[in-house]
Amino acid sequence: MSISRNKNIRINYYGLSDVGIVRSDNQDSFGQFPGGVLDSSESRGLLFIVADGMGGHANGKEASSMAVQITSDEYYIAPPGEDVAKSLSHAVQSANAAVFQKSSGPSDGGQMGSTLSALVLHSDIAHIAHVGDSRIYRIRDNKLLQLTTDHTKVEELKRAGILNTEDAKNHPEKSVLNRALGVKEKVLIDLISDIILRKDDIFILCTDGLAAVTKEELIKIAVSETPRDACQKLIALANERGGADNSTVQVLKIESEPQVKTAKKRTDTPILRPLLLSMTFLLFLFSMVTIYIAFDYRKAVSRTIQTVTSEDRQNDSEQQSLYNRAQRYFEQNRYEEAIQAYQKLLIINPLDEDVIKALNNIAARFKIEGEKYE
Repeated sequence: MSISRNKNIRINYYGLSDVGIVRSDNQDSFGQFPGGVLDSSESRGLLFIVADGMGGHANGKEASSMAVQITSDEYYIAPPGEDVAKSLSHAVQSANAAVFQKSSGPSDGGQMGSTLSALVLHSDIAHIAHVGDSRIYRIRDNKLLQLTTDHTKVEELKRAGILNTEDAKNHPEKSVLNRALGVKEKVLIDLISDIILRKDDIFILCTDGLAAVTKEELIKIAVSETPRDACQKLIALANERGGADNSTVQVLKIESEPQVKTAKKRTDTPILRPLLLSMTFLLFLFSMVTIYIAFDYRKAVSRTIQTVTSEDRQNDSEQQSLYNRAQRYFEQNRYEEAIQAYQKLLIINPLDEDVIKALNNIAARFKIEGEKYE
């Protein structure tokens, strides 16, 4: 499907989902919104979503379907002129609340949940909201960049330096999530905003059923094939290698030069790029030191010590207020103020996993910001 935005941008898109070889039902869901709209002069832009449900059979499918539909519904009813990232965050939180409420009610299948990775293309800018281990990639100049971070226990151990890449790849719990929609009343969402689009950019959204496909294969197939053929070949590869899970993939190609409305911002590149790279390094160093101290401290104390969670923090109104303020700064791209607030929370308790994850999210966003000016 070719989606024409305006005279300066054309997006070629296709999406496909497959049950795989082993499973009898498909718990993945995906969508492109507004559905059937080929002229994307629509004021809220285009929204693409993939979701991987969990909870077994009908529950998993219901959870992923709810995640996709509610996110799209809520995003497009946002007030005119509202910031895209704010609208997207609210939409995903609404989907989380709905899945959580459904999961908490009477059910024969037990708890349900879902991953969700959403991409908005608005004018010449891309925005991302992400929870779980589905992924969004960007291919630019034949280089593939994973824009999202997997929210798994193994990935967290890998970032902390406790597991290497090879051990993480073969770990028996590599698919165990530590963050998903519907598990808690509120969910921490990774938000990445202001990714400038370029001609020939390719975006790939996929569930973890494509894990068996290598990055080199992703690049080769997505670059050389049409989106339709790319989706079919990627899923065929996943099935050839066992097809142990459902596979869902969306491929988007930017085929015409976007109309850049942010030329003034680009003139500051010589100053911004080293600043962003420096801040990325400092944030990464700070996060690693914090995680090391927290991990070493855990070994030194009794195993009965419990990590502070968002629920525990609610018992202390002052801490909760500080945490909420940090989250607002983060969503408003006021990173320095967000970092200062998170640092105060770590002084109170260096084991606060939510704060450590939030700092990692800021580091990831600075990484993307740095690449925008390359």
